[in-house]
Amino acid sequence: MILGITGGIATGKSTIVRLLSGLDHRLDVHSISADAIARDLLDPGTPCSRAVIEHFGAEYALPEFSDAVNRAKLADRIFLDKDARIWLEGLLHPPIIEALNAEGEPFKGSPVSTEQGSALLLMEIPLLYESALESVVDRVLVTVCSSATQLSRIMERRPGLTAEEALRPVAAQLPQEEKARRANYVVDTDLSLDGLKAPLRTILDDLIRGRESSSGR
Repeated sequence: MILGITGGIATGKSTIVRLLSGLDHRLDVHSISADAIARDLLDPGTPCSRAVIEHFGAEYALPEFSDAVNRAKLADRIFLDKDARIWLEGLLHPPIIEALNAEGEPFKGSPVSTEQGSALLLMEIPLLYESALESVVDRVLVTVCSSATQLSRIMERRPGLTAEEALRPVAAQLPQEEKARRANYVVDTDLSLDGLKAPLRTILDDLIRGRESSSGR
């Protein structure tokens, strides 16, 4: 089975993947990240990295390597520039989706059964709903947190931003409430790491039992 992990920016998606990966010794848990695939696509000399440098200009290449993207500079640009972000998504999303489908094929639609030795694939896709990728996964877990926590996490990651700048990417995504409404499972990451373990164990138990769950909350 494939469990999609999604949620707004800085709502704790990667933390949930890490916790789920080591929480239940009965399961053979694998994980894949859309963001990690995107990073690989922008390795030096790749077609995508060359396209980025051609589109944004030579200043987006590292000084010592003309075919290597300055990832920090690019991240700053797309964080604050909606048009730049849309262009980059148009470049990267098709190969990302192709890679997700290929990785997920052996897992898709199979029950999570410890008796049969089936495995669980955690697929972290930040823009799962925005990109209409629900069909790539079997179930969806959405991470949520308070607006104050989200803002604090974003500004901690990117020191020097104003609150207005930090909230721009939030406004570009579906509201947390809408993502939660669509999900099979919702996890509030305002909880401590230890506090998150109980609801996550409940979700894993539900997946193992194979029960359909419309809320899982």
